[in-house]
Amino acid sequence: MVDLSTTYMGVAIKNPLIVAAGPTTQTPEICKKAANFGWAGVVLKTLFPEEHFPPIPNSVPRPMYGLVDAGWRRTWKPIAPKASDAVRGKKRGKVRPDYGLVNNFLVGPEGPVSSIGNFFLGHDYLQYINRTKDLVGDDCKVIASIYAATEGEWEKYCNLVNKSEADMVELNLGCGIAGYLHPKTGEWTRGAIGIHSDLVEKWTKFCGERLDKPMGVKLPPSAPSAVIAGQLIEQNGGQGIQFGDAGLLHNMPALVVDPDLMEVGTFPRYPTFSIIVGSLLLPFVCGTTANLRLNGIKIDISSCGGIRDYMDIIRLLMVGASSTQVCVATVVEGVGIGAEFLDGITAWMEERGYESIREIQGCLLPKMQTDVSKLPAPETLQIMGGPTPTSTVKLDEKRCISCGWCEASCSHLAIKMGEKYPEFDRKLCEVCGMCVALCPSGALLIVTED
Repeated sequence: MVDLSTTYMGVAIKNPLIVAAGPTTQTPEICKKAANFGWAGVVLKTLFPEEHFPPIPNSVPRPMYGLVDAGWRRTWKPIAPKASDAVRGKKRGKVRPDYGLVNNFLVGPEGPVSSIGNFFLGHDYLQYINRTKDLVGDDCKVIASIYAATEGEWEKYCNLVNKSEADMVELNLGCGIAGYLHPKTGEWTRGAIGIHSDLVEKWTKFCGERLDKPMGVKLPPSAPSAVIAGQLIEQNGGQGIQFGDAGLLHNMPALVVDPDLMEVGTFPRYPTFSIIVGSLLLPFVCGTTANLRLNGIKIDISSCGGIRDYMDIIRLLMVGASSTQVCVATVVEGVGIGAEFLDGITAWMEERGYESIREIQGCLLPKMQTDVSKLPAPETLQIMGGPTPTSTVKLDEKRCISCGWCEASCSHLAIKMGEKYPEFDRKLCEVCGMCVALCPSGALLIVTED
């Protein structure tokens, strides 16, 4: 029998599947359902201070959610089942992997308020934790999630969690619609705390000194440096890192992992940050996971974002994840997908002769660039005083149909149509790639100059 056990925050868990905080952990009862399908842990919805996030009565948006495809069109639908599917037990039809979940927002006096709210605040949160733990049992770990802005609030919530039956706790420094006291101005600022490395250091150390349970930190997708934040978390008592939802800003290229061929591919000129959805997130999450490991981060990493099937979980494990957290797939397909993931991982490992999941964790890292100092750092735009790009856009006149699309789309005003062909101004062109992506005849390509 394959051993799927691993760890998160140094705590032994029976497999690498954790339900991320979201609609499928919002009540103890849905957490119990997840546990019944084999999930190793559930991250509860975050406890926020009521003084910063007062409830807005009778103002929940309807509908609360929407689905989009990879092109960000609200047209995504599952493929309808065929009559023959019922015979095979597949009654739901096929689910394409390119879906993303849209969380509709309300705009309150202080800014956007998520429709994925938390029903449990204050003392109720203690009952939420304990009731969930009572229902899921010992095999499924309960991970509390807390957020605060002041020392008094953090201390209050650390004390609450210490009294609870939670197995672990995540400090939610990654919520983009939260807020914090700006470290320089002292003013209340909307956004994720985790974009400031000094606040990551401060609150990790502060809570680490007060919590008597294993502690991890959730980072935002917009963190300027995952590596610096990870190092500060590790140095100040954090035992785990969670991140996801999008690619973090870093100099590690997006990665495509092929578990069957045991190969990993990089995209040196692929954007390191973008607003993307669905399975397209996964290369960014793989890249960030590998980046943390290649820079010496030893504590457990729970990677999240773009997971749509069991192979995605294997991909993340191979580049260094200790566990994975899944949200959107559980909302769209139900928490029962956990059992499908576990069956798929087990069958894949048995077919290839793996006895333990630890055999594949980080197995592709030795094949990758380990000297990250040699990776190209992001350049400053020319318009901001940066150097002229070393690459340029080249025109194949034989392919050009003189449609003018490149000129119309150029936000840098670097393209003007000549008598027959477009002309490019190197002093204005930032080689952003939009004209190349749009060219209907494939007449444009990016080349590196000697």
